[in-house]
Amino acid sequence: MQNISDEIDYAFRADNEDNYPGLDHRFHQSFISFSENRLLGSVYDPISLKLRALAKNNLVKKMVHEVSHSEHLQIAQSVGR
Repeated sequence: MQNISDEIDYAFRADNEDNYPGLDHRFHQSFISFSENRLLGSVYDPISLKLRALAKNNLVKKMVHEVSHSEHLQIAQSVGR
């Protein structure tokens, strides 16, 4: 999870709109996997494509804010992976 967080940070700071949505998706999948919560995984899987489309749309509109980015980093740091 920390590696993905680092990649997200790099993509965000480089304003890399092409890679950020895929990394964001990997981050969320990693978090769900880490939780070992099957119910959470079963809920996330069906909506993940919609979430990816939303993330991509937000990037296109330049709506990714530092707050959202910093939340990803805080989660990864809290989890310690």
